[in-house]
Amino acid sequence: MASPSTLPPGWREATLGELSHRVTKGTTPTTVGGRFTDRGIAFIKVESITDDGRVETDRVGYIDEETNDLLARSSLERGDVLFTIAGTIGRVGLVQEFVLPANTNQAVAIIRPDQSVVEPKYLYYSLRDATRI
Repeated sequence: MASPSTLPPGWREATLGELSHRVTKGTTPTTVGGRFTDRGIAFIKVESITDDGRVETDRVGYIDEETNDLLARSSLERGDVLFTIAGTIGRVGLVQEFVLPANTNQAVAIIRPDQSVVEPKYLYYSLRDATRI
């Protein structure tokens, strides 16, 4: 981390928790009695997030409305930052409008930035670039 003297004026060091409304992860639908379907609400998995941070819609699974309701804690919003925490660890993605509505599984962490203190794209690029060092 940068020392406080090297930060731009008005900036301060902060934890991810201080910059976020929520930091959580998804759940497997079958764990809560849900199911996968052939179409419906996008279900983002590790393989849905590319090395360069895109969410590829042709690599998502699908769940129905009822399952999405059961998984409300991990329902995604525009601007959420995704971070893979199992399988291929360290991929970072940014949820954009075109993929919604969507949810995710237990191998993907969800960081919901507090947009009054951090721009989601800034957080996305910071995490993405930190995993490349």
